Amino acid sequence: MTKNSLLVGVVFFLMMSACDRTEQSSAGEITYTPALPVDTVLYSGLTIRDIELGIGAPIDSGDYFSTHYTGYLSNGEIFDSSFDRGMPITFQLGVGQVLPAWEQGVPGMRSGGKRIIIAPPELAYGSTGIPDIIPPNDTLRFEVELISIHRIPPMWEMHDDEIRRTSSEIQYVVHQRGSGEKPRIGQRVVVHYTGYLPDGRVFDSSYLREDAFNFQVGIGQVIDGWDQVISDMRPGEKRSVVIPAELAYGSEGAGGIIPADTPLRFDIEFLEIMPARSQTE
Repeated sequence: MTKNSLLVGVVFFLMMSACDRTEQSSAGEITYTPALPVDTVLYSGLTIRDIELGIGAPIDSGDYFSTHYTGYLSNGEIFDSSFDRGMPITFQLGVGQVLPAWEQGVPGMRSGGKRIIIAPPELAYGSTGIPDIIPPNDTLRFEVELISIHRIPPMWEMHDDEIRRTSSEIQYVVHQRGSGEKPRIGQRVVVHYTGYLPDGRVFDSSYLREDAFNFQVGIGQVIDGWDQVISDMRPGEKRSVVIPAELAYGSEGAGGIIPADTPLRFDIEFLEIMPARSQTE
């Protein structure tokens, strides 16, 4: 594992709510039936067609979602597909990360849902297109499968009168105190976290993966600022920190997502110190 294992950015190439149809089985269990393939044309000229409705709460503005999709030109040629890359893509809805066609066409989808979005040029790549990929003024068709919806906890508040500073100029606010011992060098810890750029944009979050992050403290598996912060926390603690650039990704930045010389903010929940493995394991 490297320092960049902390960084799993939101990477992307591109960029009417449907009613549930349910029926009761003989055992009393609610099951979901496929949607009828009926076109709905929105006021903007966007056309959507639900193929499967999915289950659970519908996606809303601000939610993150993982999706597989295939994009077709008007002549039926595929110009992009997450299936070709072998993994779904994650976006945030409502913040301009995706095409207007997606901003209008994805709301209302549910986990497991499948929808066709037909985008007029003005909601896609307009009169310019993308050279050698998408012709000008082309109407695009997207087949979208919403894999899952992720909701990140709201950013915790850092009031000026509560902020403390370490000797290395890491700023922090303790929102909830933990208990027990602080981790020692080499111990493996488990945390949940969200990372923010200075403008408040999320660049990484364990909540997006719905999987807490674990690493060994003090041996260079994460950025230096994290080693310093976690070494001073106890299980159960919740802390917001602002880490100077020189203790984060420095003058090089990271992955085209974090600019050079950028201080980073993290909201961190320290879950546990994992028990040491016996030599027989």
